Amino acid sequence: MLRSGRCLAYGHGITYWPLGEVLKEHFGILDSDPKEVVAGRVAGRDGLGFTLGLAPPTGMHPLTVRDRLQTSWLSFLQELTAERPAAVLVEDLHWADDELCDLLTLLVERVQGPLLLLTTARPELLDQRPGWAQSAGVLLVRLEALPSTEADQLIAALLGGDCPGPIRELITGRAEGNPFFVEELIATLIDQGVLARQNDGWSFGELPPGFSVPDTVQAVLAARIDLLPRAEKAALQTAAVIGRVFWSGPVRGLAEDADPDFGLLEKRNFVLRHVGGVPGCPGGARRPRAHRSRGTEVASGRNVRRAIRAPRARHRPRRSDTP
Repeated sequence: MLRSGRCLAYGHGITYWPLGEVLKEHFGILDSDPKEVVAGRVAGRDGLGFTLGLAPPTGMHPLTVRDRLQTSWLSFLQELTAERPAAVLVEDLHWADDELCDLLTLLVERVQGPLLLLTTARPELLDQRPGWAQSAGVLLVRLEALPSTEADQLIAALLGGDCPGPIRELITGRAEGNPFFVEELIATLIDQGVLARQNDGWSFGELPPGFSVPDTVQAVLAARIDLLPRAEKAALQTAAVIGRVFWSGPVRGLAEDADPDFGLLEKRNFVLRHVGGVPGCPGGARRPRAHRSRGTEVASGRNVRRAIRAPRARHRPRRSDTP
């Protein structure tokens, strides 16, 4: 069983945000659910409720709140791992506060069942917590840029071995070993008609004279967004404002008179359908691939978007929505 959450760079009450996302995924809690529903889903586990933003009893000392939260998480994961192996993924841990890092350390040390804690972070995390890499039971995997030969292998795996040299060299040269950049550059070439799906393979066009692609991931994303029709661009920008989790109905409502085609956004890999749905939601859930996040600001149209490398957020329809 895998549950996941992502740390945020800024915001109010975000100390335990990724663990709140883990609980929402596990218990099928929607962002639109009232507090009474949230409390009912975690009944008897007040520390989990604190994680989800429920207020502690009046007068409870902050240290007691912290202890209740830690105890509830230990019990929760102990129960989960007593039934089956569990994996918890926490992304962008370099944004985490000390309280979250301390809790994760405690969980790894004290949960007795088969628990795998996966985290992703920028290298500076080890500047903040240098002892983590040497902790017992910790495996550190450094993701370096792909060598050119491996980048060529990735392109061949994605486009086939008959990809023309000029196209392969263009992608390899611009991506500089970044696998996500490779995928986004391929998507850009598709959007601009240089590449096209053909049966089970690809058809390759000629690169126009003077053809160029942006040099950064952010610029590639911005260029791809600018190629979208007006309605779909408005929907994507609106979803970025709403955040990592959003629903079809509010996006359509906030995008003024636009009637976006979410299928087109899926086809162009801006939105990923959540296979099997999101717990507590009907089928047809989607999740954004490019969304508001920490990182470089990307301007598209009149709105400002924030985007970084491959997000993994779920996109949930409301119970009454049909995507």
